[in-house]
Amino acid sequence: VPGVAQLIEPEQQSNNFGKEAGGEDDLWIIMQRASTHSLKTFMDQKREKYKADIEVSSAIKFVQHLIGIVKQVHSRGILHQNIEPENIVIEYESKNPSINEANLTLLNFTQAYIKSHQSIHINQENATRWYQPPEANSQSFKYSATNDASAIVAILLWLLTDAIPQHREKILPHLKPEVHDKLDRKFSNVANIANGNQLKTYLIDTFNRAFGFPEYEPWTIDDLECRIKCISQLFTPSDSNLNTIGDIFRSLIPLTTSSKLISTSDHPAAIQKAANAFTQVKQELLNSNPDQYSWFDGNCTWLNTAQHPMNEYRHDDILTYYWRNQSYSIIIICLASINDEGRVITLSIGSTVHGKMIRIPLGQYSI
Repeated sequence: VPGVAQLIEPEQQSNNFGKEAGGEDDLWIIMQRASTHSLKTFMDQKREKYKADIEVSSAIKFVQHLIGIVKQVHSRGILHQNIEPENIVIEYESKNPSINEANLTLLNFTQAYIKSHQSIHINQENATRWYQPPEANSQSFKYSATNDASAIVAILLWLLTDAIPQHREKILPHLKPEVHDKLDRKFSNVANIANGNQLKTYLIDTFNRAFGFPEYEPWTIDDLECRIKCISQLFTPSDSNLNTIGDIFRSLIPLTTSSKLISTSDHPAAIQKAANAFTQVKQELLNSNPDQYSWFDGNCTWLNTAQHPMNEYRHDDILTYYWRNQSYSIIIICLASINDEGRVITLSIGSTVHGKMIRIPLGQYSI
């Protein structure tokens, strides 16, 4: 797997594979030599030597890369179970590199769980981990791929705040005052996206689901990948100079000429029609309740959900509603899928409530 330290086969046949861990025999393996810079060392140098902190966009891109490596490991039937900054090696060439310029390698599979060998080894039972997801204490999630996803989100929080998530108190790690203040400063310093509040809503919801078990269902690696991709799209420059909700929707109302929504060269024409339909419904909601609701459309970017059994596309948006002089925001997901024959499109909307997706079907339409 690219991005994973490789095992080197010895010249002579090793008898390690016939012995059990925890016995009197000394077991050994030969691994590819790794660079001397772990992610922890890399970040310590940036924070201490260069007095520099990581940008939110850089942290998101790094996590995207890490998710890609972990997904490949999972595809081999292996769960890492110990993802932490010391187990990620960073290689770079420049003297003061950005984390975006670094290559990363995942190390230390001593606590890994191999699905084809489901016996529990001593190194798994007595392991001390940098981050212990709350769901790992539940028998049903003890050897689950969600533990790796939660650890990745823990690394994201650590990159942004230099705080290791802990669950010793009743408050969630990212909501502790000192950590929350650091996140707020990060969000306020983001100058290259239209609305920092949207970034904050996405990230806080991501942390809620990663750290909030059992109230929240833990992230699967596929769902986390899709969420991080949605966040990364917020940093993609828009071709438009639209700044307000009204400006955005006025540009989308001419449904027959709308080209900013999605490119028909990239997506099927049926998805373009579905996108136009969702846009019209959103506008109707605003027109009927102009003082109660507002949307923030994240550059109108539709994503293809590759892991879904159908050819499904999704668009995440934030609906803000106003009640009793306060505002509340929720993430609304618009979904459109085409059947294998390409003749029927299914539309639905959904939202995540306590980590569980609630999906409402809107109907099926012939193409």
